[in-house]
Amino acid sequence: MRYTESLLSLLPSLFLPLVAADCWSEKGPQADHSRGLDLLYSATVTMSGQFRSGQTKIGCIDDYALGNHYYLTVKKKNGGAQAAAEYLYRGLQQQISACREGGHLWDYDWEFNVDTLVGVCIDPDWLNSHPETVPSLS
Repeated sequence: MRYTESLLSLLPSLFLPLVAADCWSEKGPQADHSRGLDLLYSATVTMSGQFRSGQTKIGCIDDYALGNHYYLTVKKKNGGAQAAAEYLYRGLQQQISACREGGHLWDYDWEFNVDTLVGVCIDPDWLNSHPETVPSLS
């Protein structure tokens, strides 16, 4: 009986990473805006010298399945999106220890989901209502 009870007590911790990864359901005090934004600023400062003006930005797209994703996008310029994305990924790897995924192509731009990379959820409603806090590389 004790073995079963101790096993059951572990279940919440086993599923905690899955719950924490659901950034789109994290609202208000559950979302760590300050840490997430600090990491975003740190990444943008690190990478700001890698791109020409207007080539890279942080923005928001609507994902049909999951809601809003915040991402870093390397815009295409002279067919160099792939190379630029590799530079960006290397910079993010150095800057963010929680970085464990690369990017994906969306409409032929290279995107990195910021909330996935930094491992911190930022409430989309909060970020939308505080646009001045979003760093930009452009």
